[in-house]
Amino acid sequence: MKHNTRKLSCSRGFSLAELLTIVAVTGILISVGYTVYSSVQQSVREAKLENEIASLNTAVASYLGFGGNLDSVKSPEEVIARLRSVADSDLADRIPGLSSSMVDSRIAGRMQNQAEAATDQARVRWNAADNKFEIAYSGEPGIAEFYLNDGDAEFENPEEARTFVQLYAESDGWVWDYTEHAATRPSGPTSVPTYEPITIVSNSPPTSAQNPLPPEADDPTGLNAPIVSHPGKAYSIRDFSLGVSLENPNPAGSSDIFYQVDFGLWEKYAGGTVTIQPDSILGVQAIARNADYLDSDRRDESYSALPVDLTPPDIITSAYQFGVFANRQIQMTLADTNPEGDPVTLQYRINGNDWHDYPGSITLDRVDFEGGAVIEAQAISDDPYYNDSDLSTSILAVAPLSLAGIVDGSFHSPKGSRNMETNLPGNATSDHFEWGRVTDSRGRRYDHLTKSEMDFAGLEAADIVLGERFHFGDLTYYNGRILSGTGANSVDISLDFDFNIGGRSQVLAANYEFELINTPNSSRDPYNWNSADYVRIDHAASSMNFQIEHMTFQLDLEFGETTSNGFSSFDEFYVREQRTASTKLYATLRDLTDSQGTVGSGGSSNQNGSGQGGKGNNGHGNNEDGVDVSNPGKGKGGPNGRTDPSGDVDDETKGGSSSNEGGSSNEGGSSSEGGSSDNDGENSGSSGGKSNNGHGNNEDGVDVSNPGKGNGGPNGREDPSGDVDDEKKSGNGGGNSGGSDDDDGGSSDDDGDDDDGGKKKKKKKK
Repeated sequence: MKHNTRKLSCSRGFSLAELLTIVAVTGILISVGYTVYSSVQQSVREAKLENEIASLNTAVASYLGFGGNLDSVKSPEEVIARLRSVADSDLADRIPGLSSSMVDSRIAGRMQNQAEAATDQARVRWNAADNKFEIAYSGEPGIAEFYLNDGDAEFENPEEARTFVQLYAESDGWVWDYTEHAATRPSGPTSVPTYEPITIVSNSPPTSAQNPLPPEADDPTGLNAPIVSHPGKAYSIRDFSLGVSLENPNPAGSSDIFYQVDFGLWEKYAGGTVTIQPDSILGVQAIARNADYLDSDRRDESYSALPVDLTPPDIITSAYQFGVFANRQIQMTLADTNPEGDPVTLQYRINGNDWHDYPGSITLDRVDFEGGAVIEAQAISDDPYYNDSDLSTSILAVAPLSLAGIVDGSFHSPKGSRNMETNLPGNATSDHFEWGRVTDSRGRRYDHLTKSEMDFAGLEAADIVLGERFHFGDLTYYNGRILSGTGANSVDISLDFDFNIGGRSQVLAANYEFELINTPNSSRDPYNWNSADYVRIDHAASSMNFQIEHMTFQLDLEFGETTSNGFSSFDEFYVREQRTASTKLYATLRDLTDSQGTVGSGGSSNQNGSGQGGKGNNGHGNNEDGVDVSNPGKGKGGPNGRTDPSGDVDDETKGGSSSNEGGSSNEGGSSSEGGSSDNDGENSGSSGGKSNNGHGNNEDGVDVSNPGKGNGGPNGREDPSGDVDDEKKSGNGGGNSGGSDDDDGGSSDDDGDDDDGGKKKKKKKK
């Protein structure tokens, strides 16, 4: 056997690096090729457009040269539609030129969408100024490409009237229409030819009868644009969102309707309504289904909104005025008068105050609107298409409260020491009250003594106004001089107010306590103001409440103007020693309905102690005449407690420091009542009670208004012990607590001795 001795050959393969290089090169070649291809494709598309618009511009020139008109044309679609048209058939045989369509009746243009228009893609626009098509690469959308709209049926070309400079003859056999005129007679003989005429045989093509032409195809019919139910214009904002329906005016089956909103995607209209918002553009077009028809022109409808004025709300109230007994509370509601769906907020304000959003029914109370209520309301909106409304107004008056009253009064139930003498013992009552003893034990009258007296005279008050004081009576007070221990410390007065309130009768029986304050007389001048006694209305009882039906009233009393020899300060009426003066009594009627609980007591009334002297000038000192100089000291209480009755009195100087500061006695201790009882015993906490604390007595047994330094004082709450004469000033003991007895302030009823170091009083002779 012969062996094959041919040597086998070996070949070398590709390495990994070589393979990667080949792949990379291949990718680069593909990318370059794609770029070149895309560029070539774009160039081809642009070249195609340039050729097409060159042909179209030639057709435009022919169209204009043969009677066409493009003055009113704005868009490329309209130009193409004109180029598809043919001349009026009535003139077709007389036109010396082109009368048919200038372009293929199937030609159509596809408009760019918004996305394409945003690129640098070539687009065709119509230049109306130069009457030609142009290519642009930016700006508004244009025709992206031209195409033939092939269909099953042939297109029809619409006819149009064109204007021609010259037409063939209409009726005569001559080429042009002409008018016969008589021949001008020659001036010389007529020359007659002498040769034989030559007959010329025509070589023109045979007539249609001899050689008939094939029938022409019908041109496609242009479609009409869709009918829009709501044409583009400005509508009221309340008409939006606007529902627009479309109607196809073309023959059934010839076309479909397409629409777009704000140059968005085209959509085929399938019935119903298209929703349009303000400042929108609706585009519509009829697109042919076959070659027998041409697409309609595009139709754009622009919509805008007109702002509206809101109307003010109706203000509805349950009553037209606040009543006295009925309709004290009125319900107020607001009713929106604008169409439902308007973005409205209702607001209101009362009496020109701040505006508030209306939360629902509101309750207005007479007590909050004593002067009436002026209600204003408006409708506002944050939407710029809705203007705020004007204001609506409603006025709620306050029915006047007719008030009148007749007042009668009498004194009763006087209180005093066990030796008190009055004309009203037991349950006796009278409008005249007198008190004090002016005779000795044998009935002999002291010439220098006179009884103190008070008289009350009630009045009829008409035209009473709530919250304003009215004059209901007069109080006459004679400040007599009586024996110590025989006077009255207080007396009650019953006042019967017969009110007529809003036509309703109300009898109010009010009882008040008059405190009778006997002021120590000055030994030098007992008739000055410092020695004036006074009447004080118990502050705790100076106001009282009463009800009529569901209404609550408060009645406050006070002193008013006085005659000479007297002066008043709200709840205190002062009269000089052994003088007569009168003061007017005033009352104020207040309506507390729906506002009870607002009346306070103003501290601890007119008592000394922790109440700091009530409403008076706290810690005031006395001048040489014994009158408060109205210069507050440092004490918490004050010698006169609640009120400073000094008035404007001449020749007053500031009291000493012990009087200004009131001492520890003026502070009244920790109790506002001046101690836990009337006794002056070991009651350092009371520190003087209601009277001038720690005061001593002069030789006549009258407190000299010069406070001592003791905690209690020789007289404590009241000093009924002394007689008319032989009394001496008490010393400044080192802490006299007032003794253990009610009457003297000393340790014994009889001699007035001061066990704690004060000066002794002489024993009264009997």
